[in-house]
Amino acid sequence: MKHGPRRNRLSFLACILLLGAGACAPGLVEEARDARRAGDYERSQKLLEAELALHPRESDAWRELGIIHFHRGESGRAIDALREANRIRPDCRTYLYLGYFQEQRGDADSAVASYQAALNMHPRGEFAELVLGRLQEIELERARTLARRALAAEESLSVSEIADSSIAVYGFDSSRLPAEIAPLARGIAELTSLDLMKVRALKVLERLRIDALQREMALDSVVRVDPATAPRIGRLLGGRTVVTGSMTGLADEQFSLHGVLVDVADNSLVQAPPIRGDLDRFFRVQKDLTFSIIDSLGVELSPEEREAIALPATTNYVAFLTYSRGLEFLSQARFPEARDAFRSAYDLDPGFVIAGQRADQLAALLSYHDAAGGPGGPEFSEHAAAAAQDRTSDLSIFDSHLASGRLGVSDDSLLPLQESPPDAPPRTGLSGVVGVDVTGGFDDEP
Repeated sequence: MKHGPRRNRLSFLACILLLGAGACAPGLVEEARDARRAGDYERSQKLLEAELALHPRESDAWRELGIIHFHRGESGRAIDALREANRIRPDCRTYLYLGYFQEQRGDADSAVASYQAALNMHPRGEFAELVLGRLQEIELERARTLARRALAAEESLSVSEIADSSIAVYGFDSSRLPAEIAPLARGIAELTSLDLMKVRALKVLERLRIDALQREMALDSVVRVDPATAPRIGRLLGGRTVVTGSMTGLADEQFSLHGVLVDVADNSLVQAPPIRGDLDRFFRVQKDLTFSIIDSLGVELSPEEREAIALPATTNYVAFLTYSRGLEFLSQARFPEARDAFRSAYDLDPGFVIAGQRADQLAALLSYHDAAGGPGGPEFSEHAAAAAQDRTSDLSIFDSHLASGRLGVSDDSLLPLQESPPDAPPRTGLSGVVGVDVTGGFDDEP
């Protein structure tokens, strides 16, 4: 069964209603929440306004008022109320609601910032897994949207608007490799892209966007882009330079790698010198290719950049081949198989950090899909359908889950909101990881 973004968002609302249902203060706020559960939004709002007249710094009342405004179709006022609640006392549950409401207004960037703030305050447990999964879903949706917009506006795309420093490692033709090792071409492209991201002078396009464009163009899973088609790909992706080429299997477990750099602006080509090596020394070939690309671009590396690029992600051939197969699955949106492949690669080489990160990220994404009505989550799917008809129905349903402490957030488990340092790795998309464990319950109060 397929579940579109709208159903996932409705189910996500059901999940976050679960998070906040037990967090409000007693008295008028409690009465207001009971009225909301009963569908009496007008009475609930009056009670909350009375509470705030007496206690204007009651953050729980502001959060509850924001939920009421959202139910009444007043998304702007809902967001303002939640912001006031966070101004008084930052809370991960409030940030979660805020992110969801911002999504509904089409403000994905603000939503991502709110979800990140929620993660910063509670970076563990099923709560963190739910939020991280939603963040990754947003990134997937964003990549799909960008691909569709680019294809729809292809005739009007201007090369002059593409940054000179932008580069896309589209991939290498693997048709001349034996089938059992063909995924290596995608793995080489992936590691090369990650290495180029270490160069401050370059803007490297994410693999997520490339895969999304490939699916939208109905291309097969084997990357076959040649210098003739590369300029179009570059314009669609917004990359000034496109890296492509081919891998060829040779005798005695060797292979050769032929790289080509295509300048999208004038369709000119730069052929990188062919590189040959043993399969079990793939990492040396990949590093040679990366430095050859950088030299061809005329970029001067700092000693720190050169040292970072020279460090191999793994030297374990079997682990790398398994990881490359995971990338093949990921490009086809076969997330369970990709997760398992990445996990196996990490088990084969515990030093293969990116493999472990990708396994954890996909585990969070799949957990979110389950909670949002994906395969394995029929209960949540049914609740989402009910929520689409009557938003009060999911409140009573998830109140029962709240009693069991399903998602483990309590006021004494919240951390002060921390701003991420400028050089911190991203915590969204399929490129970061947050460790999770489960503690406490929502009903707990300090």
